[in-house]
Amino acid sequence: MRAAGPAPAQTRAGMIAAARKKRTEKTHRISAPKKRIGYPHRKNAPKKRTDTRMRGQAVLPPVNEMIIWLVVLAAAVAADQLTKYLVDSGMEVGGSVDLIPGVLRLTYVRNEGAAFGMLAEHRWVFIVLSLLTIAGIVYYVVRYRPRSAWMMCSLTLVTAGGIGNMIDRLSLGYVIDFVDFYAFGELWKWVFNVADACVCVGAFLLALKLLTDTVRESRAAKAGKDEGENG
Repeated sequence: MRAAGPAPAQTRAGMIAAARKKRTEKTHRISAPKKRIGYPHRKNAPKKRTDTRMRGQAVLPPVNEMIIWLVVLAAAVAADQLTKYLVDSGMEVGGSVDLIPGVLRLTYVRNEGAAFGMLAEHRWVFIVLSLLTIAGIVYYVVRYRPRSAWMMCSLTLVTAGGIGNMIDRLSLGYVIDFVDFYAFGELWKWVFNVADACVCVGAFLLALKLLTDTVRESRAAKAGKDEGENG
């Protein structure tokens, strides 16, 4: 004997309820946020390293670095010219004023040679050499844009010293020297100025920079060779 089926109204209601439930589940699946692969927040993701320079080099922002070094250059030249003006206007040629007795004094000397009074009577030779040196440094900085603060400091000091003494040679025909360090007697008898000090300090820093870079590259090459042999 055949079993009695559900009433037509109940069957229709059940079908409608099932269709609504299926439609709701499908909507939820579509609107559910997709699971992100990797870092959930971009700010927490590690920044990609784009700086390939060697570690240990002090680096300045690319936008401001040239302005900073131009200011340093102008300040060094201004300090050199100001000190020379004060000595020229307040002292007699050959006169001395003790600053630290037995160690340091101001002595007004008119130098027609190179730094520390060497090779006098060759003014135009030093003018040409100064111009070539300054032009070479400017070309190097503009062409290669060195980002090492150490390198830029040394080049800036050498350039400032060259400009400071070249101004004297072109305008006066000689260089005003006044720093007289006489603590060691005959071992040190040269009189110099701020520009000479800039050139010497800059050249020392440049030589030290080149030496440290050479040692670092040599060690890196040796380490790479050892890893290749061990591998």
